[in-house]
Amino acid sequence: MSLNQPPQNDQSQLNASGSAHDDGCAHVLELIPAYSIGATDPDEEEFIKAMLASCPEAAEELASYSRLAEALHYSVPQVQPSPALAENLRASLRQRAELKPERRGLAQARRAQYGRLAAVLAAGILIVLLASNILLLMQVDQIRRYQDQVATRLHDQDTALMLVGLGASNRLDLPAVQPGMGAEDTPFAAIVWDPQGEYALLYVKNFPPLQSGTAYQLWVERNGQISSVGTFPVDQDGLGLLVFRTAVPIPTYDNIQITVEPRAGSRQPTTPPLVQRKR
Repeated sequence: MSLNQPPQNDQSQLNASGSAHDDGCAHVLELIPAYSIGATDPDEEEFIKAMLASCPEAAEELASYSRLAEALHYSVPQVQPSPALAENLRASLRQRAELKPERRGLAQARRAQYGRLAAVLAAGILIVLLASNILLLMQVDQIRRYQDQVATRLHDQDTALMLVGLGASNRLDLPAVQPGMGAEDTPFAAIVWDPQGEYALLYVKNFPPLQSGTAYQLWVERNGQISSVGTFPVDQDGLGLLVFRTAVPIPTYDNIQITVEPRAGSRQPTTPPLVQRKR
């Protein structure tokens, strides 16, 4: 064998051997270089001899190192190594053999940690997707309800306005509680309704502009029971409309009034009425 040709022991072969054999064969392969030059202790020698039969790669490795040692023996003057050198070599090999399982354990721990992080990340993404889908469904449902409400209001308003246009309706005016200086600044409200049906329309003009967060609220009272009909805004000219349904004829109410309330409405009137009609 040529001195310039090293034993076939590159890193790829070691990795392949390590992946194909158990830890025992891998440990034998690590000890072969020292064993080939007599730098192993008796326990290691017995371990190597016991494992060579079941580790063909280790036997081939030992043969390669033996041929190299034999060539070196005849080509280089023999020098007896000191006991300290042999002991240092054995200590270094034992330290390497002890560190390798620790590195494998560290790599396994890191892989396990990465796996847990990946699982947590996947669970978080799934939760976000589920929450997004639920929120989207809720928004779609709210939009549908809002569309239904708008359609109902438009239908009621069109019906009430049609009745007013045809003259097939009755009218009840709500006079201002505190008249202004002239007709142009005196609040005015009127309710028109279909005597044969259930639709009614409130029309107001000259109403003062509302402050932020407030609205006008229409109230009806009968037999001492006050009920809210609904809230409505007015435009910059003080004009406003409110379409509502009533199962009771409008003239039968004892009191009808409009007050300023929070935008969401109140359970009872909290301010003096702007317009009012008492029977």
